[in-house]
Amino acid sequence: MSWFGRKPDATPTLDSLQFDASGWKYHGEQQPNPMRVWETPEHDAVSLHFFAVAPDRPACTSVAELTRFYEQSLKGSAAKVVECRLTQVAGCAAVRLIIKAPQKPSGMMYQGALTLPFRDFSFVVKVQCPEVGMTGVREAILFDERRAAGEMPAVGGAGPVFPGWNPDAPEHDARFPNHPISRLRRLLDRIAQSATMDETVRRLPGFRLPEDE
Repeated sequence: MSWFGRKPDATPTLDSLQFDASGWKYHGEQQPNPMRVWETPEHDAVSLHFFAVAPDRPACTSVAELTRFYEQSLKGSAAKVVECRLTQVAGCAAVRLIIKAPQKPSGMMYQGALTLPFRDFSFVVKVQCPEVGMTGVREAILFDERRAAGEMPAVGGAGPVFPGWNPDAPEHDARFPNHPISRLRRLLDRIAQSATMDETVRRLPGFRLPEDE
């Protein structure tokens, strides 16, 4: 007997989640863990992953707790969490995560993920946007503007150089559209807004995510 029209043998695959990849170069499907890879015209990488196992994360009760989980997973590395929040993708609760890490010889690599966790499996869309050309321009311009406004940067401390200092904040993206985090947010938005999921798969048992934003 079906439940809300779902067949009992509904099986999730990479085909279950679709999104707008028009204009991107498709690099095919890779194994052993199923994944599909695209390259954008700006040479950023987008990949769709399917994991046929239960999510390896705790059932957090708040976004703050979920953020701490990701921060702990990065402990010991130079990578940092830039953004962690809940969103909706293809009618499913999802986690949107952005991290950044130093890349050689200079600049930052920004990596984003949209994770759609279910009780027994998960889909993850990953995006990688490297900083190319002259690096640190966004930070330098914003720093100079704060100095020009009469603010003095902190010296020798472990905290931010200015109160509320966050050059990665989304309110700066429009001014720096070619910066990797600006490109990354546009790609994550495009994927989330265009994504669709097979209805039989979407109705399978989900994974508990926090209810607060």
